[in-house]
Amino acid sequence: MQLRANPFRPDKPIDNFEQFAGRAHELTVLVRLLYQIRGHNPRHLAVLGDRGVGKSSFINQIQSLVDDSAALLRQLGFDSVDYDFRFLVFKHVASQHDTTETIVSALIHEMETKVRSDSFGQRSKKFLEKWKFTLQLPMVGSAEYQPHSSSEIGIDFVDMVASCWSDVESQCDGFVFIIDEVDKVALTTDIASFLKVTTEKFVDAKLNRIAVCLGGLTGAMEQLKQVHPSIGRVFEPIPLRPMRSEEGKEVIRKALQSSADTSSFRFSLSALDEVVDLAGGFPALIQQLCFYAVEHDDDNIIDEKDVKRAIDEVVLRIKADELDSAFKEAGTGMTARILKALADHDDLNVSLRYISETLDRKQNEISSPITKLVRMGKVTRVERGVYSITDRLLRQYIRNLDILEELIQRENGEELAK
Repeated sequence: MQLRANPFRPDKPIDNFEQFAGRAHELTVLVRLLYQIRGHNPRHLAVLGDRGVGKSSFINQIQSLVDDSAALLRQLGFDSVDYDFRFLVFKHVASQHDTTETIVSALIHEMETKVRSDSFGQRSKKFLEKWKFTLQLPMVGSAEYQPHSSSEIGIDFVDMVASCWSDVESQCDGFVFIIDEVDKVALTTDIASFLKVTTEKFVDAKLNRIAVCLGGLTGAMEQLKQVHPSIGRVFEPIPLRPMRSEEGKEVIRKALQSSADTSSFRFSLSALDEVVDLAGGFPALIQQLCFYAVEHDDDNIIDEKDVKRAIDEVVLRIKADELDSAFKEAGTGMTARILKALADHDDLNVSLRYISETLDRKQNEISSPITKLVRMGKVTRVERGVYSITDRLLRQYIRNLDILEELIQRENGEELAK
């Protein structure tokens, strides 16, 4: 056992382009769209994908583009490596307790931080105070209440952006406003209406060097359209899908290159392949598995033994509750038995015939429950008559159900003995 810096970041988005891996095509699309801001033809963006696919890390590269345009452009093969993206980036990561007002207030605070102007500071303070007045509540006392609509706050926000832009226009090519994890507030706030009003008012005010970027789970735009149907026409989608195998290996290589202790250990080729295969193209899971593989290593070679320990750590401890919920969400009875049959097979892709024979059921008897699992996203239809469990960790969890039951029984027995 030894102490050393772990280069993997299982719970933190990548904010440095030197550590960012893959996504060359998507980055090229992003750069081209952002470049249009300079030409007074901005496009608003929506970066969408499944949880753990790397949306926040990808969005962070907008700031990387500002910090070191040449490095990113050179790596992507652009000729204009001497062009600097002189943008100001204002970002807010939404939470489930956010309202439209708290999101806008956070963005204005970001503007105050990056545009150090006394006049703008005074104007922003007036804006944030404008809608507040005091209510006297029985048994509580006074509380602030903000009774304004998304249209009103949108109009005032555009006025604030115009005021801020006038202070920095000569030194800046444009503004990019980022709202990440917008899916958390898509249905619980009127953020969709605010975005529609704001983007329209930017045009009316001739603020044609302002772009808005949203980040969210796949389906976030559909949620926003439930509130405001025309919002889908405003944002250009950049979908992020699971990474290819080589991109997954690049995630590991980039992380190792970032560490001063890299020379003290290395990954075996079989360990690299196993991590990337199990992660299924999700960089967050690659980071998590590698983090614990490094923690368990005792011979300076990260091999299959270390990866196995990392898998057990993640499946049986770190993600146990999440995976248990995902398994139970699929239902009981035939759906649970189908998942168990899929998980217990040595191959990832399993034929319908094998499932039928294992469960001693006719194929037409299991077609309906397996279709339900596909619709839920628990199972993927690889080709006609062939299926696999979508989440590789869920597959591993189900394979370990017997172990989990033994552990629970042992713990219960120990409790009784006390």
